[in-house]
Amino acid sequence: MRGFGLRLALVLSVLGQPALAEIDADVMRSEDVQAVRSKIARYWNLGSVEGDALQSRIIMRVSFAPDGKPTDFELIEADGPTQAGIDVLFESARRAIIRAHNDGGLPLPEAAYDSWRVLDLVFDASGTVLR
Repeated sequence: MRGFGLRLALVLSVLGQPALAEIDADVMRSEDVQAVRSKIARYWNLGSVEGDALQSRIIMRVSFAPDGKPTDFELIEADGPTQAGIDVLFESARRAIIRAHNDGGLPLPEAAYDSWRVLDLVFDASGTVLR
């Protein structure tokens, strides 16, 4: 991951259970990371996703406004059998972040906006990533 804002990796399994989080400890507490991860996981629906998307992994860079609203989504890294599967996974992850925001927002500490205004989020549909 690149050094833009807060380094945050969210790896979510097929069942939507968070598998891993990496974060700069001096910016957000582990409870904050868990809360963000859990909130997004509740809205990451892989029920309609099938085929190559379930064997894919992406890193999505998300930019946020000061109020926590996601404003830009960029695919910065991807691994999967086909581009079509990667695209499906990207869209499902993007929708999860938007839905999480629309349902009360993500639990990002307002005072640390400069640290989380850009996050790199890892979505792994296979649930097999080890770091």
